[in-house]
Amino acid sequence: MGKVRNTGSDTALGVGVWVNYYQTRRGGILGQQCIPVGDLRSGEERAFRALPMADADRAEAFDFAVDAAGWQ
Repeated sequence: MGKVRNTGSDTALGVGVWVNYYQTRRGGILGQQCIPVGDLRSGEERAFRALPMADADRAEAFDFAVDAAGWQ
């Protein structure tokens, strides 16, 4: 489960969150999901949940995509 917050001053329309599953550093993407969140008013925060995915237990968590890719 994750959360997304609209930090802008305007309403954000049609917000979606991309969730990438990385197998290992430099191992590439294991899978992806686009999760529709909907419209968010300024300052609004909403929780979202990714759907269960096969082999997701092998995925590792990274704060930034460049860390998962092992870029220097």
